[in-house]
Amino acid sequence: MAVFNPGWPNQDERPHPDCINIMLGSDQRAMWGRKCPRCSGYWRTAAPGLIAKAVCPYCGEHLEPHECLSDAHMAYVEACCALLRQVMNQDEDGSFSIGVKELIEQVHKDGDMPAPPEFFVEVTRQTRFTCDACGTRNDILGRFGYCSTCGTRNDFAMLLADIEAIRAGVNAGGNTVTALKEAVDAFDSFGRNYARQFMAHIMMTPARKTKWGRSNFAQIETVAKNLKDDFDIDILRRIDPAHVEQAKRMFHRRHLHAHRGGIVDQMYLDESGDTTVQLGHLLRETREDVIGVTQAIAKMGKNLHEGFHSIFPVHQRPIDIHAEQQAKSRNGRNGLV
Repeated sequence: MAVFNPGWPNQDERPHPDCINIMLGSDQRAMWGRKCPRCSGYWRTAAPGLIAKAVCPYCGEHLEPHECLSDAHMAYVEACCALLRQVMNQDEDGSFSIGVKELIEQVHKDGDMPAPPEFFVEVTRQTRFTCDACGTRNDILGRFGYCSTCGTRNDFAMLLADIEAIRAGVNAGGNTVTALKEAVDAFDSFGRNYARQFMAHIMMTPARKTKWGRSNFAQIETVAKNLKDDFDIDILRRIDPAHVEQAKRMFHRRHLHAHRGGIVDQMYLDESGDTTVQLGHLLRETREDVIGVTQAIAKMGKNLHEGFHSIFPVHQRPIDIHAEQQAKSRNGRNGLV
């Protein structure tokens, strides 16, 4: 089995001279269902799989497109093959078709369970996102995952969206303490997602796996050192040292707000190096400080994202094609040829 589109560039030859062409149409939203043979995760994608291997959004497995057909598509392919054999054996002209009701009954003849809702009409998941790198529309369970075409993780794009929402709230007069908590929590969740991917795809000693399983990305000093030592990823790269120190201080302040009601304790004074407050002081946050820490978070997030994909490369061809299409679109809007 192989994916083949005679209308696509560089696909003029059939995969096999005696192959049977079966058209697999998209659903009503121009998307195709996919199912990972490794983790059984189900997702939808707007890419038919003609220019790169498919990538499971959940486990990150790289697959040939025909290896991750949805249950509905696989059943349809099998039914088409069975119908062709039947027609060839009859050796007579006529009109032949596949009965949907009969196909459903045949597929589920070994049990009393009704046909799953994704049969013939692919099922929408929880999060639809368009990959910033290659432009592919994805529909996945949960919120975070790999783009199913180029393999770029969407965590950084989601982090930036969260940061923008937090900034908008602060600029509109929202609570700065709440905004600080949300910003640090967003970065912590973002970092832990990558830590889980490292654990899933890189062989580690039990001690190292335990360390990353317990990693706390709200502790900048510790996690920055561990990332550099273990994976050669510098999340503080190209960030002004003064901004790094401010971010560390704001992360410590977030801890006080979350666990001490914002009251300065001795641990905060010892670990933060903050000389502007004293023991027992009630911390108050300014809009400028919150905006500043979100800027540092965005830069640290970008460094971690780029470092991750230096270890786990993406499929470059769909990214290049998307960039070319965007350039042509911009040139067209500007009246350039």
